[in-house]
Amino acid sequence: MLVAVMLNTLFARQIPQIGIMKAVGATTGRIAGLATATTLVVAATATALALGPAVLLGRSAVGLFLGFLGVRPAELGAPWWTYALVVALGLGLPPLMALRPLLRTARTTVRAAIDHSGAPPSPATGLVTRLGRLRLDRGLLMAVRNTVRRPARFALSTGLLAVAGTVFMAGMSLSTSVEAVTEERVAETTWDVDVQLADPVPADRVATALAGVPGVTAVDQLGVFPTAVAVDDDVPITRTYPDQGHGRVSLTAIPAGATTVAPPDLLEGRWLDPGETGAVVLNQVTRENSVPDVRTGQTVTLVLGGRTTAWRVVGVVEEVGHGAAVYTTTEGLTAAGRPALVTTLRATTAAHDESSRDAAATAIRDALAAAGIEVRAAASVSRGEAISAGTSARSSSSCSASRCRSAWSASSGSPPR
Repeated sequence: MLVAVMLNTLFARQIPQIGIMKAVGATTGRIAGLATATTLVVAATATALALGPAVLLGRSAVGLFLGFLGVRPAELGAPWWTYALVVALGLGLPPLMALRPLLRTARTTVRAAIDHSGAPPSPATGLVTRLGRLRLDRGLLMAVRNTVRRPARFALSTGLLAVAGTVFMAGMSLSTSVEAVTEERVAETTWDVDVQLADPVPADRVATALAGVPGVTAVDQLGVFPTAVAVDDDVPITRTYPDQGHGRVSLTAIPAGATTVAPPDLLEGRWLDPGETGAVVLNQVTRENSVPDVRTGQTVTLVLGGRTTAWRVVGVVEEVGHGAAVYTTTEGLTAAGRPALVTTLRATTAAHDESSRDAAATAIRDALAAAGIEVRAAASVSRGEAISAGTSARSSSSCSASRCRSAWSASSGSPPR
């Protein structure tokens, strides 16, 4: 649209010169060829200036996104045909957009070019004449006449402004929405330290190892395991991305007396009762992606460790900024034949400041290591918040990429990617 406006204006200004050229023998085809060459020069220059920065910025953006996902790319080069497509669009689209004004201008006769005044009769002339009878300011009338004397150009210009405003407002709304999701997740985080274990460990072994850790007032032991969901006789299928993390369904086992798991907003049914067995709660992502027709009271099938188990859906909750999740109790998981294993710890400190969080994370890591339990990550929740918000907090200055990603995963209630 910008190319069409620019070239239409350029060709309109050259109508008197075209009349002179035709008067001395120039043909319509020759003039059209000159205009096409001008358009191609502009298109080639713009494509050459844009292609290099576009490739560099694209590779940087893709590398940044893959870094957040924990994916190490083997190659960031695009296939050859993508460059050919960009060049073809850059050289072919502007002449195509300018074809109508180009042909109209090239076909202008000598008489029409000599008589050209730049202001052809407009359907809006009558409107301007009627407005003049109202004794309005002459400067205002002149502005209105110049604005609407070419209705097509006026509609195109206002359309461009409308599209630009729409894109701008959509971008601002998206940015505000992302910030709102981050703020909501920060508000839901009531603990101080996230700990991810390298392998599932029995709960009693973790409790023994963490007994008497200084600075820690409470520790919730959660079990987060990959699963697949189906209803009736369907085959449980999980649709994931190639990193085998994003998009998958996670089952979270909540122990009785957990203080860091607040019931989300209910869409249907109820939340889990302490110690309840045979019951699960789905979030809206799981229902929409895996079992869209399921309702509370129905039975779903979960795959756990290669075995299928039947569960009753007692509620559906709405979570913002979370992946597909299923919730049950630790007792329910034990009753289904799975041992009470722990993969994630949420620790609460007494002071809730950054120094206390860092000290508690170090103490927990040391205590678990002394008990022979390997820790994948142990970090303050502030580091995960800084990653989610895209900002650099003082506490994240010494955070490595892998540890920050693990902290982010822990704060989202999902296993490390």
